[in-house]
Amino acid sequence: MKKQLSILFFLLFVFCNVKAQKPDTLDLVNHLGYIYPVKDKVTLGNGEFKRIIISNKEAVRYLNRARWIKGAQIATEVIALVPLFIAITYITPSTSPSLNENLFWAFLITSSAISGIAYVAYLEPYNRNMLKALKTYNAGKIEGKY
Repeated sequence: MKKQLSILFFLLFVFCNVKAQKPDTLDLVNHLGYIYPVKDKVTLGNGEFKRIIISNKEAVRYLNRARWIKGAQIATEVIALVPLFIAITYITPSTSPSLNENLFWAFLITSSAISGIAYVAYLEPYNRNMLKALKTYNAGKIEGKY
């Protein structure tokens, strides 16, 4: 009986400690609507992600597209700051406060609209290309190509 219990505990110990033999694939996480790659529970930036997938040319191509899209979004967000700065800096009370107030709100709404449109317009293409880069890299790892 003692021998059987020892064997049972040994087998239970072995089964609890054995990990699945899977390739070193990457996972993804969604931060505020944007997809980012994750390796060992650490979110990777685009530079770190590129260093990992550099051997997979197709995945790098998708990552570069996503980086260009993110750059275009940042440029659009910077452009959206121009009406905001105009509204804050140049619109001052004068003899016609209602006109200045209307201009202030017009510039403020313009800035908000540009920023909102940029977020909505660039979010889906960025996520799609990041997802394609992740899937392409993981498919290559599973097939043993990279």
